Amino acid sequence: MNNNEKIAWMYFYPEGNGKAKKGYCLHHIDPSLRKNNPERYNQWNVEDLVMMDFAEHTKLHLTGKQFSEEHRNNLSKALIGNKCALHGKASLGHHWKLQDSTKKKISELNGGKYWWNNGEVSKFCKECPGDEWVKGRISWKKVVK
Repeated sequence: MNNNEKIAWMYFYPEGNGKAKKGYCLHHIDPSLRKNNPERYNQWNVEDLVMMDFAEHTKLHLTGKQFSEEHRNNLSKALIGNKCALHGKASLGHHWKLQDSTKKKISELNGGKYWWNNGEVSKFCKECPGDEWVKGRISWKKVVK
């Protein structure tokens, strides 16, 4: 952890004295920051961050992703023995919910953008990518068959 990240953790979790809170991470709100402005990304500015629990963060990054059958099988094997705290069985977290503050920050960042799909892939953008595209995301259940 670099000094900038420690300072950010002191802001979000003052009682940790610069150490990360167990079970949580700092998420960069703007996903393009790493690519478009790596210097700012590495500064860990608190206005660019939100503290999220790992389950919430994982769901945010994995929703809408398509995985190969091999990857899904490897993930299933890795989860064997891991029990869902709420339901007592293996789970990919169907009960995870984003905190309201996180939803608000993400909404402000993504204002005016919508999910579009052509029946095979989904895109998140302000304008319709083409004539064959309709509003909405392809459901996760349809993607992982």
